Amino acid sequence: MEPAREIGSIYTPPGAFTLWSALLNDTGSPSIWKKSPILEAWNDTVADVEERNYVVNYTFLFDKFDNATADLDVKLTWNATDPSDSCFEVYNRCNSKTLGNVLHRSIGPDKNKSLIATVPLDDKCTILVKGKYGTTKFQYQTPSCYDLPGCKYLPEKPEIVKLTAKENGDSWLVSVKWRQPKHLPSYYNVTLRADKVFTINVYNLSSEAKFTNVTGRGYYNVTVDAINDIGHAVTFQRSIFPLVEESASVSLLIGAWAEVIVISTIIATFFVWWKRQRDIKKRNMYFPGVREKVLKDGELDICCVESGSEEQWEVKPERLLLHEVIGEGAFGVVRRGTLSPDDKIVAVKMLKDFPSVEEIRSFRAEMELMKSVGSHPHVVSLVGCFRGRKPFIIAEYCSRGDLLTFLRCSWDLMVTRRNANYNNNEEQDYRDIKTKDSQLVINRLYDLQGICDTELTVLDLLSFCRQIAMGMEFLASNRVVHRDLAARNILVTADRTLKIADFGLSRDVYQENQYKQKGNGKMPVKWMALESLTHRIYTTLSDVWSFGVVMWEIVTVGGAPYPSVGAARLPRLLRAGYRMPKPSNCSAQLYELMLSCWNERPRSRPTFTELHRALDGLLCASAHHYLDLQLPPEPAYPRPTTQRYVRMIMRGKWPWTNRYQRSLTTKYAPAVNN
Repeated sequence: MEPAREIGSIYTPPGAFTLWSALLNDTGSPSIWKKSPILEAWNDTVADVEERNYVVNYTFLFDKFDNATADLDVKLTWNATDPSDSCFEVYNRCNSKTLGNVLHRSIGPDKNKSLIATVPLDDKCTILVKGKYGTTKFQYQTPSCYDLPGCKYLPEKPEIVKLTAKENGDSWLVSVKWRQPKHLPSYYNVTLRADKVFTINVYNLSSEAKFTNVTGRGYYNVTVDAINDIGHAVTFQRSIFPLVEESASVSLLIGAWAEVIVISTIIATFFVWWKRQRDIKKRNMYFPGVREKVLKDGELDICCVESGSEEQWEVKPERLLLHEVIGEGAFGVVRRGTLSPDDKIVAVKMLKDFPSVEEIRSFRAEMELMKSVGSHPHVVSLVGCFRGRKPFIIAEYCSRGDLLTFLRCSWDLMVTRRNANYNNNEEQDYRDIKTKDSQLVINRLYDLQGICDTELTVLDLLSFCRQIAMGMEFLASNRVVHRDLAARNILVTADRTLKIADFGLSRDVYQENQYKQKGNGKMPVKWMALESLTHRIYTTLSDVWSFGVVMWEIVTVGGAPYPSVGAARLPRLLRAGYRMPKPSNCSAQLYELMLSCWNERPRSRPTFTELHRALDGLLCASAHHYLDLQLPPEPAYPRPTTQRYVRMIMRGKWPWTNRYQRSLTTKYAPAVNN
């Protein structure tokens, strides 16, 4: 009842009952329980709450032991320190997994200070008694089945099993021994498995079994099974037969085979060395005089060698001084560096932190491929490498960056110069002019002077295509499939020489010049050939398809291929015969060259040698013309409906945002007509 109430009601069961009452303080501790409805004041009955230990006793009830369940009852008792200490919470728990649940009982003031719990045999149990003066923890051990008369127990598992095999003529004598247990089973069943299966039953006090006439080589298995009326316990052991001396004929046969293997290894090694020397000789003969020119000009620091051995390519990290990051990929980063002792500026490619095993494998494969490719004016050459714990690749440095950025920089430069009012801004630098149509501030994007400081001509664009064709012709002659030929993977030097780079997806192919991709790695879909998209097959002719897309990028001065086509829809359109349209004022001859690269049948596409020859003809017939950029008027975008307006905002496409999108209606003045 609440303290302010004097009269309360309580449900009483029918029949005789006893009424107990007590006061509770703020913490819930009771006063002295009395068999009376009259309560005393709390201050008169407050007890000493000093923590005390309860005395716990236990008694096993052996007469109630049930052999069928192998469980035993135990009677647990404890004391009460004073009349007010009359309510207890009792917990009993055993370690056995089969009977490990906790027994919990609440003991009231009218109940005996004892309980009977069922516990497993040969186990450790713990009882917790929680009363007014604290909690007492008491542990006790239950008796073993061996201590109870008439208790039926499982046999002990055989332990310390030792196996010994001795040669006995043409067979083996195997001895099996184990430690004798405290309580013996009815008998042991010992089984040996070699070429045949042998079984022996061991009785009485014996703890050893012997097997004769055992045949076999290598491993043999033995099981020792202790059995009685209740069940069994098994131990498994494995060993190996000792080695024996072979006969003279067998020794001679093994020696002969060893000689054959050694001679075959020597022949195979010589063949590999001869083939590598032949390939090196062919590679040096492809561009006669290239190696002599490089040696004369001193372009390469440590890599101008024919054999390309590990010692001649290897560069110690102490010789390298790293500078800022100039490029970054999915798992690699490229930094500008200085190579001593000549203070040569180089590009250093290395893996990011915590690379995976597959990334390290691909990086080392790229390293080996660059070693084997050799030197060419339009292929990024290897300067050195390091194959240590943190590997890196040192390549020649191209100061103008990748071709795609260079083209788009040149586009913005030409747009700015044509839209600037030179009459009103004669003394103003064109890099500080913000135009309405370009929507760019040139000096914000291109802080490095000289990256794209001159306008491009038709001659420049055709020269770019020709240089790439020459580099790919060299790679194709070395049976290298690039697989990722795009403007972003071509670098531009200070004198605007193009060099093919990024061999991360390249493969060195020696069988039918063909490579089939395994796995589901990310691939450049809009630059891939039709057979690469559908069957994941990559050849030099699939690189020709990619070269046609690169020519389209160059002619549009950095345009994005298939701008209105999604990557998922592209393979279906290409199979239906769709190809990118001809850019405005692109010559018919150059567009026909692009279409020939996009032929559905790979064998009908031109080779890089034929492309090189065709571009030579276009380049010789072209005049030196600047690009005429006649920008179309800015279109009036229709105002979206309310429903579409809300959808655009939810997708993050703000209708009022003016995004820079350049038109592909670039015109040449005059067009290239060859």
